[in-house]
Amino acid sequence: MRKMLCLAVLLCPMMLCSCEVHFGSAHHIVPWWMIAIPVAVFVIAVWLIAGICIAKKTYACPSCGKSFQPKWWKAMLSIHVNEDRLFRCPHCGKKGMCSPAHDIDQEQEK
Repeated sequence: MRKMLCLAVLLCPMMLCSCEVHFGSAHHIVPWWMIAIPVAVFVIAVWLIAGICIAKKTYACPSCGKSFQPKWWKAMLSIHVNEDRLFRCPHCGKKGMCSPAHDIDQEQEK
């Protein structure tokens, strides 16, 4: 029964229910898409802004040591651990966990 219900919801998005909104003495029924569309636009906007901010950083290749700036969509979709991200170096072509270049400069000064 549960599988049938999940399948029905996946196959027919119009089966999603609406939401009742009570504001003062007014009673409104809001369709599901009026909530889903602004949420989707907000999520996409945050994703784009975060990708652009991450791509502004300069990363250094662990193999050849050269610095590069990735494209915003590569920066957003890359696997990461803390600030290190998995990139393919545009200079040597090897994949590796690249650290932001400012961190490497500070470590070399110490």
